[in-house]
Amino acid sequence: MAVSEGRPVAHLPLVLGMLRKLEVMADINKVLPSHPDHVVSCGRGVEALVLAILDGDHALCRVGQRLEERGLLPLLQAGLQRASLTDDRLGQILDAVFAANLDKVELFLNRKEQSSTAQHRHQ
Repeated sequence: MAVSEGRPVAHLPLVLGMLRKLEVMADINKVLPSHPDHVVSCGRGVEALVLAILDGDHALCRVGQRLEERGLLPLLQAGLQRASLTDDRLGQILDAVFAANLDKVELFLNRKEQSSTAQHRHQ
């Protein structure tokens, strides 16, 4: 797998590490559970979109290709193929995120805080 020349990618694994530390994927997947037939969960798709946006080329039809060219697919998910990051699947993910109001950062953070508070009450 060749990494394309031109733009540096060193920041992308660091960003992915921070997304994982903040549990963004897990939190999104709690609110938007995926159908078992989907290879890419909503949370994983959001991670892919963030990386593609920060790489500068975020047309939905090119996300899988760009991340593959950058050697980032294995970092996202073991065995992930670019065919799983189609514009149709990413569009479904974006539709679900917007339908659940997760595009509103403050609403998402409030949900996370409420969930965390509820978990602490049950312990």
